[in-house]
Amino acid sequence: MTLFASLTCLLAVTATVHSNFIQKSRRIPRESFVKQQRAIPDENHALIFAVKQKNLDYLEKTLIERSTPRNELYQKWLTYDEIGEITSNSAGADAVRAWLLDNDVSVIWSTNHDDYIKAEAPVHVWEKLLNAEFYEFQDLSRNTRYKMNTDKILRADEYSLPAHMDSHLSAVFHTVQTPPEVNQKYHVADETEEPKKTSFRSDFTITRVSSPSNKATESNGVVTVQFLNNYYQIASNTASADLQQSVFETAQEHFSPNDLTQFQNTYGLPVQAAEAPFGYTTTNCNINSCYEGNLDIQYIMGLSQQTATVYWYQAQTGTSDPFVDWATDVANSTNPPLSNSISWGSTEQANAKETMNAFNTEAMKLGAMGVTVTVSSGDDGAAGDADYCDYNSGSAAYNTWSGTPWTGQGYFPSFPATSPYVTAVGATQGPEEGNPEIACQSNEGGVITTGGGFSTYNPTPSWQQDAVDAYFSGLSSSNTPTSGYNPNGRGYPDISMIGVKYQVVVQGKMKSVYGTSASSPVVAALVSLVNAARAANNQTSLGFINPTLYAYGMPNTLGVNGTNFQPFNDVTEGYNKCTAGSNPVCCDSGFYATSGWDPVTGFGSVFYPNFAAMFEVDSEFFAYDDDSNDGSVGIRGMLSAASWIATLATFASLTVLAAFF
Repeated sequence: MTLFASLTCLLAVTATVHSNFIQKSRRIPRESFVKQQRAIPDENHALIFAVKQKNLDYLEKTLIERSTPRNELYQKWLTYDEIGEITSNSAGADAVRAWLLDNDVSVIWSTNHDDYIKAEAPVHVWEKLLNAEFYEFQDLSRNTRYKMNTDKILRADEYSLPAHMDSHLSAVFHTVQTPPEVNQKYHVADETEEPKKTSFRSDFTITRVSSPSNKATESNGVVTVQFLNNYYQIASNTASADLQQSVFETAQEHFSPNDLTQFQNTYGLPVQAAEAPFGYTTTNCNINSCYEGNLDIQYIMGLSQQTATVYWYQAQTGTSDPFVDWATDVANSTNPPLSNSISWGSTEQANAKETMNAFNTEAMKLGAMGVTVTVSSGDDGAAGDADYCDYNSGSAAYNTWSGTPWTGQGYFPSFPATSPYVTAVGATQGPEEGNPEIACQSNEGGVITTGGGFSTYNPTPSWQQDAVDAYFSGLSSSNTPTSGYNPNGRGYPDISMIGVKYQVVVQGKMKSVYGTSASSPVVAALVSLVNAARAANNQTSLGFINPTLYAYGMPNTLGVNGTNFQPFNDVTEGYNKCTAGSNPVCCDSGFYATSGWDPVTGFGSVFYPNFAAMFEVDSEFFAYDDDSNDGSVGIRGMLSAASWIATLATFASLTVLAAFF
């Protein structure tokens, strides 16, 4: 049975098992996650109890209000403690602790607001308390890099809760949640073979935001910090040492401090070290994988200089899911980095609803605190994997959707890019070769194909509905996608940036790296630059930026004197029907780029001066004269509150929430 055929038996159900238990969830099968024998009864196993948080609907309403331009509460963020006052459920947490104590279970820790409680007990105790049977599983993932770092993983096929505990808990983790096959979103070009092009179109067009200082960008076939500065007209890379940004990593991914220093010296960047509080630095990238870590850290720090940068490593162990563990860490962090990039993901349909709910809840809380999270949209197009072109992707196969059903095949979106509380970032190509900016495609020499589509779990958010409606209403017969996707789901990506030929130092050598792994930290760095400029003017951080992106991305009257203000380079050519690789597999499933928002490149790429202006920051651009940048060479930048932007909207200030990483 194939992975996704086997998923047809998945059901997260709520049904009465008998008078004392309520069935909560069943395990999502994964072909490479193989059941062995029953777990040893006396073996200790740790579980994480997610206490049912309060007032989440109210918190979401609060987040949207404070993220929407011209709202009187715009960017007036909440504090960590204020969030806790809204969502914490002390009565529920006390009930969970009392239940565990009554059954001689040891509580290891709980988060500050008692959102999550971790406890350890012998397997036989859990089997009794959860009406479950635990087994030993072995992870036989085809890519050994992403295997859990133990041969024995304990999971049950289903679990239930005593009826009197059901109202206090939203989930119990490390029970039935199959660890996802997480994948980083970068690829390295095969240096012995040129990426292939099919030249499927010759009439590429692009609508680029006009600017009186918009000079032609010199290109030499590769992407560097200086190239990005010139093309996207980033006036200054000087941010603030008082602010933090981070990159999320997992699956044994390291970064090399030596390579970071060499990268900075090579391109005349200020030499600055990254913080690695959770380890995973290395001096040998031949033994420890460094491509993803080096790419992320070199470019987020190269573009947003001086910002304190955290390499946030989330361990992936035999008892954990990195996204769940990240969510629990976030819930316990009072001062998270203000801008965070995630270049990892997994097939959305392979994630338990509890996992996605926990992630969404903590991402929502972060946004309400003024924290921004960007996520790579994926490198394998709409299908998500070369093997999935013909797999059933209809709603009936997974039973995670309660709305209008759909049928078809070949659409497997990437989580957490599909979360409605993150900014999903796709990839483009072209300008590095002096060509128009188009969607990144493996069959056009891009090595990867930008991921995009619609969530099978999260519905279309209110702030995105007009853009999605406009996309569907504007489709012609030639660019109408085949069936198999959820037209009522959260569309992604939101925006894109160049994602090809990034020059990255790995083990002392320059490599060309491709992927949405590059575009996500680039956007996170731009957020840090604007945050620094706003902080210098006693303004709050950007926080959840999506409602603002969509307010300005759609036709609007937010410009000077009520004119239409557009901050994006609208990318209208390309599609995401192929998967990554020098010899890509192309599916029938996928989407075409169109004018305006589309599930290929979102609104297109960011034109930085207007992106900054959306958030009351001026950025005067002057092109670089050479390929070095110490924060001042070749440019004059002005990052201060815009005097004229006051005519765009009446903006208020705000404050911040918890850490996502």
